[in-house]
Amino acid sequence: DYSCRLKTGGELMADLIRNQGAGLDVFRIFWAMVAADTGDAERAAALFQAALPVLEEIDGSDLQVQTHMAFAVVAWSLDRADAAPAIYAALKPFANELSVASSGQAVSGGSVSRYLGQMAALMGEWDRVETDFARALRRNLETGARGELADTRFDWAMALLRRGIARDRERASAM
Repeated sequence: DYSCRLKTGGELMADLIRNQGAGLDVFRIFWAMVAADTGDAERAAALFQAALPVLEEIDGSDLQVQTHMAFAVVAWSLDRADAAPAIYAALKPFANELSVASSGQAVSGGSVSRYLGQMAALMGEWDRVETDFARALRRNLETGARGELADTRFDWAMALLRRGIARDRERASAM
């Protein structure tokens, strides 16, 4: 459903993203994230693929963590296990950090470890899944990030369901 309108311009989301993502830069990943969030997996996949070759170009920039987290969000939504190792490696140095972005208003991404947990699940590295999601829960609890705490629990439960072990279904349900 593309009935969401942006507060700044009143444009339909579909109209806004239709012509975005042109050019050869990594920031197409943010448009891929919008497309994934609005259910346009085909557009998200195309933008993700176009942004992926320049994943490492933003290392050292002020947007490094937020951009790598956007890659993680889209990789998770598209089930892109092939991209997970590079995204995991890019985010790992920030495992104990919280993510906040601002462009007119502040947006919290919560614990970076949540996104590490997602990538670990895509890679099938279950020890890392447990460690990363547990760290994310702890950091989000410590900072009172209730929305991010709920998102982390949901993602951890989804990761457990992906693995498909009977005891994991019970744990996922409890989350």
